[in-house]
Amino acid sequence: MKSILFLGGGQLGIPTIEWAKEIGFNIIVNDRAKDAPGIKLADVGITYDSTDSRGLTTWALKNNRKYNIQYCYCGSDFGLLTAANLHNALEIKFPSIKAIINGLDKRLMKDCWANAVIKYPKSIIINSYTQIKELNQKLSLPVVLKPSSSSGSRGVSIISNKNKLLAGFNEATKYSDDKNIMLEDYIEGSHHDVNGLFWNGDFFPCGIGDRFFTPIPFPVPEYGFYPSTLSENIQKVLYKSIENGARGMGICHGPVKGDCVVKDNQAFIYEISPRFHGDIFTSNMQGYLEKLNPIYQLLKFIYFNDDYKFQDIIDNATGVGGWRVITNNIKEISKLPNKGVWENPIINTSKYVKNNTEISGLAWFWANDKPSLYKKMGIRP
Repeated sequence: MKSILFLGGGQLGIPTIEWAKEIGFNIIVNDRAKDAPGIKLADVGITYDSTDSRGLTTWALKNNRKYNIQYCYCGSDFGLLTAANLHNALEIKFPSIKAIINGLDKRLMKDCWANAVIKYPKSIIINSYTQIKELNQKLSLPVVLKPSSSSGSRGVSIISNKNKLLAGFNEATKYSDDKNIMLEDYIEGSHHDVNGLFWNGDFFPCGIGDRFFTPIPFPVPEYGFYPSTLSENIQKVLYKSIENGARGMGICHGPVKGDCVVKDNQAFIYEISPRFHGDIFTSNMQGYLEKLNPIYQLLKFIYFNDDYKFQDIIDNATGVGGWRVITNNIKEISKLPNKGVWENPIINTSKYVKNNTEISGLAWFWANDKPSLYKKMGIRP
């Protein structure tokens, strides 16, 4: 028996669980919600909070002889430390805890990039509004204000008016545990999600998507497409930048994702994390790739070890994928010819959304070509 433990059993991750079952894994799903859809599919269901590193690692140590756990899959930042501790306890190859911390803290992340051959926006760390006022005369707007240790666009704002600096600082402070706020250069360009995979020292490209945001001040992801429309040369630069930045952070095994901006044919890296981009991109929008999907291939690597050979992800005319955020009207989106809809269990009643946690839901779509996809999605890019 070979088991895999999933941190999270929500609807968006169901394809990943189904692929693991198809490959032959015994499925263990952890989700604090006892009625989570993933738990219903699992061979074994447990209900810890995924941030309960001690509880989950203790459970794994007590039960590993019975279940032979090969890997702990985590698709969000919130459980990465738990996954790292669990892998460390079970002696499973995984990025070090130091590498995970580097990926969760934007200040440490950029410190790691100092000697990496990549481009990234300049930034400073501040922890009081007084520092902003002292810098006021030197600031070249727009700038980005964000917590140094948060995710999901929480507390991120783009400031184009100096009178809005205090409001942006206060918004970032709400989501900063250590009260350190990053003030970062704003680079206006096209935004892209990059996925990669390290395995036995090798780096494998795993797909680039194009992402579009709501207007400033709060840059909430609005919709996106896969595959990217970027040129092959720029895509190679993005992949190499993610590889170099990740290695600089100590990430040398498993999934990696990057948030990137391209301006004037130059690639700038904003963030890198030791996981794939969220399930809406990898499990669902890229789902039309079927067994070439990067998550499916990662699962094959884990199950078959060195007997599996990674297959290149071919971005050809077999299909295109898209996703869009729903900010208020779930029912209207549900009427569109989508492949699936996810409804946020904590519905935001306001039409003004500041971060990913406040959206009403998500929908994803497949089509044979971009014009057909745009029509299905109900957008005019």
